[in-house]
Amino acid sequence: MLFLFVLGLLYANKRERIWLLSFIILGVILTWGDNFKSINYLLFDYLPGYNKFRSVTFAIIMPITGITLLAALGLSRVVKDSEDITKKLLISASVALGFSLLLFVVSLGIHPE
Repeated sequence: MLFLFVLGLLYANKRERIWLLSFIILGVILTWGDNFKSINYLLFDYLPGYNKFRSVTFAIIMPITGITLLAALGLSRVVKDSEDITKKLLISASVALGFSLLLFVVSLGIHPE
């Protein structure tokens, strides 16, 4: 999914990229909950319906949906424009592989006590 997300970032229209990335970032900010109290309490007090969430973890649906939609847009664009895609495929594969490798290396350093 990370590979397709990066591919979507490379292939999607600028308008689509901007609103989907904004949607994803807003969803991540909302999932921080008490760790980012200023935004969370502001939205809790003034956004209608936001106080009906049982927990802030329901906001994780926003980034998941945005990432999936951006990945689907990128994949559909690749299928339509099949000429000269090797460079963008290589970039997205290397970013996805590098990020996965970074997560793996970081996870090796964490030892529960």
